[in-house]
Amino acid sequence: MDVRIIAHCQKNQGASKTRERGVQYSKGRYVCFVDADDHIEKDYLEKMVKCMIVNNAQIVCCNAIEKNIISGKIVEQQTIFSTKEILSDFFAYKQYTCVVWASLYDVNLFNNVLFPEIRYGEDTSLKMQVLIGSQKTVLMPYEGYHYCSDNPDSAMHAKKDVELAYGSWFAHNLVYQYCKKNNMMMREATKDICNSSYGILSSIVQDVNLFHLQRWKKIFVQTSMFAKQNHVLNIKIVLVYIYTVYPLLCYCLVKTYKSIKELRLNI
Repeated sequence: MDVRIIAHCQKNQGASKTRERGVQYSKGRYVCFVDADDHIEKDYLEKMVKCMIVNNAQIVCCNAIEKNIISGKIVEQQTIFSTKEILSDFFAYKQYTCVVWASLYDVNLFNNVLFPEIRYGEDTSLKMQVLIGSQKTVLMPYEGYHYCSDNPDSAMHAKKDVELAYGSWFAHNLVYQYCKKNNMMMREATKDICNSSYGILSSIVQDVNLFHLQRWKKIFVQTSMFAKQNHVLNIKIVLVYIYTVYPLLCYCLVKTYKSIKELRLNI
């Protein structure tokens, strides 16, 4: 084995713990992550490092290929983004803001980040922390990463809908707290966290598990407070608020709301 390669073995502790351990053991200036079922082009690191140096950037993101289809295309030409532009893309659910792969990072960006111990949403939680901490992020039109999306053993396939929705809420809440701390894009951040909270609520109804009706109350009380403080009002946040007062009534109302939406789609 090449002496520059160091292999560390540990029990399966999830992606977050593994990435945190990898960063701790790193000795160079840059860090990248490759999922076990994915692969990269031979010149991936060469091109990414060169782009990083030429642009004096802290993060470089590239396009991804899924089953020979460029499904993860983020840019047609090289683009340098500001933090506000990155947040706008996050609220538009652009792929590069939600995954840690297909990117190269300055290792110093990880000095003060939280590696959340969740099984879904950990990519978004980690990626947004480093993106908003980066002074310069470059998106380059290079298809260097090959992504496998149909692994039946992946966390996304293994977890129930409610847990997936909570992982998403956790990630979006981190972004909300950042926007609040820096007093930027608060209305967009509030709408986003409200949508994530409704995602949990919708999953509870779909899961038909009344146990969850009390389990998530703290999150919904917090979301309702966010919405009130930032003057955000829509049908989803109304349903979230009703949940904090009358969970069973909300359960019935969400079922009705979902049925109406499905009926409108079929007309």
